[in-house]
Amino acid sequence: MNTMCIADIPLFTAKQRETITGVARKYPMRVTDYYLGLIREPGDAIYKQCIPSEEELTDATGQPDPLKEDDHSPVPRLHHRYPDRVLLVVTNNCAMYCRFCTRKRNIGDRTTTITTEELADAVEYLSDHEEVHDVLISGGDPFTLPLNRLEKIIRSVRTIPHIDIIRIGTRMPCIDPKQVTEKLCSMLKKYHPLYINVQFNNPAEITPQSQQACAMLADAGIQLGNQSVLLRGVNDTPEVMKELVRKLLGMRVKPYYLFIPDMVKGTGHFRTSLETGLEIINAIQGRMSGMATPQLVIDLENGGGKVPLSPDHIIDKQDGKYTFRNFENKMYEYTDFQPCETGVHQTEPLLGLLGRITGKPPSTLKGSLRGYYRAVPSLLGDGFLGPLVSPTIFGTQLKALALSERVFLPAFEAMSRWESWNESLANALLREVIPALLGITSMHKRDNDPLLVSLALGRLAEQAGKGSVRLVSLVCPSYQYRRDSKGRLWHSSGELLPTTGARFRAVAATLGRVFSPLTEHAVEIDWEFWGYTGETGDPEHLIDMARFVHQHYRDDPQQLFDTLSRAAQDMSEQLQEEMRSCNITASACSLDLKFGAVIHEIRNAFSTTFPDQLEKITNPKDVESWLNDICKCGPLIHSFVKQEKIYRQNVIIEFTEPIVSAALREMLLYTHILDEVRKNGSIIIDTESSSNYMTETLQYLPTSLIFTRSSKKKDDEEHEKYTLNIRQPYNVVTD
Repeated sequence: MNTMCIADIPLFTAKQRETITGVARKYPMRVTDYYLGLIREPGDAIYKQCIPSEEELTDATGQPDPLKEDDHSPVPRLHHRYPDRVLLVVTNNCAMYCRFCTRKRNIGDRTTTITTEELADAVEYLSDHEEVHDVLISGGDPFTLPLNRLEKIIRSVRTIPHIDIIRIGTRMPCIDPKQVTEKLCSMLKKYHPLYINVQFNNPAEITPQSQQACAMLADAGIQLGNQSVLLRGVNDTPEVMKELVRKLLGMRVKPYYLFIPDMVKGTGHFRTSLETGLEIINAIQGRMSGMATPQLVIDLENGGGKVPLSPDHIIDKQDGKYTFRNFENKMYEYTDFQPCETGVHQTEPLLGLLGRITGKPPSTLKGSLRGYYRAVPSLLGDGFLGPLVSPTIFGTQLKALALSERVFLPAFEAMSRWESWNESLANALLREVIPALLGITSMHKRDNDPLLVSLALGRLAEQAGKGSVRLVSLVCPSYQYRRDSKGRLWHSSGELLPTTGARFRAVAATLGRVFSPLTEHAVEIDWEFWGYTGETGDPEHLIDMARFVHQHYRDDPQQLFDTLSRAAQDMSEQLQEEMRSCNITASACSLDLKFGAVIHEIRNAFSTTFPDQLEKITNPKDVESWLNDICKCGPLIHSFVKQEKIYRQNVIIEFTEPIVSAALREMLLYTHILDEVRKNGSIIIDTESSSNYMTETLQYLPTSLIFTRSSKKKDDEEHEKYTLNIRQPYNVVTD
């Protein structure tokens, strides 16, 4: 990043430079050339935030550390003020020294970056304090750190099982947006759930460059919140703040906090009255979307903590009747009532069962999470997959995947709402099914999002309690594969096999055995395996069938349909043979029959509407808008175009279909699949060989899904009945 010293700034006279230099001796100055370029005249909103003022030296109010952060620091750089969250200060370095900074006392501190020892101490403290679920990584500005150093810090925090979310505080998108790079975003998206709080204080800071930076972060799946500081002469009028919050929402940044300035020595000239802040909030509420209204907050001196402020809308309260004043200053009455107790609660018997499983009787569902999390590896080892898995390695893999104990909470809550308590069913679910299901779950971060896994476990528990579970698995066509010397798989022919593949029987047996404890307790399981069957007799309905397969069968398409039909019949027979013994109803279902015709129709309509966009999207706004009307996730097309380009680089054949058209086929298939699953309430147990397309689509259509394991080890040679190698392909014909 490029920063400028005082002598390099052409905006100032010699007298101004002398004044600024004098202030900077006590409170150093640093500003990026980008942010300096936003100044339009001395004293404007940008100028005030980055250029030293004589008033910093004459401020007789305030304290160096009014929040007493250092008093709540159990180990260096970690501040534990609130019960469930901590602040981790990883650097004192910033790309720009904001003149109103809360940590003004640390500006210019040469001890800039957290050391390896300090990070280890912080991680040890967090590991020992299971009440902490939220870590805010701040500074300084964490985005000034080298990428590998920042990732090490995030990864170290993410490995702690009870840390649910990580937040990062940064001004970089505002003051030097070019530092937000694809590499940075690619790294960050590996550690979800991740939140970033930015700081824009004036509409003039929102430029095409800052919009692009925020878009890159948002496209990486990161939720962005804005924490403005109410500053005199910068944003202390309703008009300015309304324009700011409107523009923030326009670039996918939620106005989160509006801070009353802290009582920091040297910042008195920025402070406003509390009434000014309340007037601004009152001007936004009711006149703009609720999403546009930030929470007005004051951070109390001497470590009192944050306190929310809001206009006083309750005017009177008498005998259960409230009188309210709305944003138009009109009065309205509301009669309060006490809600009746409704619903069924099975919390007590569930807690008793969890206590017997873990050996540690919990008092609440949340309090039971940690014990169950620790028990799962041994429960898995005691089950039918025990010969195939090491509990110790499995426990390590769980942590590496960032599946914390919170992943079980939706399942516990669903069980607590069962209409009637079924001890034996609950015991089977907790002791056998959930551990085994996690045992066949992919341990690669690129596959499974903890949120989707938790949704899947919650839905499984809910449906089990109602006596009926719906499952869907996706099955790729029976391509022929070969494995090279490095273990990588490649298509070896355009000819399909008329069978599902040699490994499928062990896979079906394993999948059935995972869920059979439920059917032993009268739970019905309906499991559909979706693949191509050739039933429509139209090649265009084989939506994402590899083009080299079409080329192989172009002279005899009927042979293609016959082969698909035979493979589907083989899969159906194996499913029935293996899953009938588990009392599971399993069937092969046709993707081409479900979605082929409608997707072909949409593709044709797209080609007619956008004939000039088939090779390259040059009009993204119109393309996205058109696709939004179809599937509500228009921007997704760009991810699929990117994937299609990568695919074509790795397959040595000549393609005649335009890139965008091919990408659209894939995208529509996955959006239709997820839309159908979301409508019928199924859980996806995904066995596809690649997760790229699905994971991209899940960002727009999240649903209950678990990606299963794959393995290069031939672990089923010794244990023929079951396998951990669940993912396709099942038909490696040459090694």
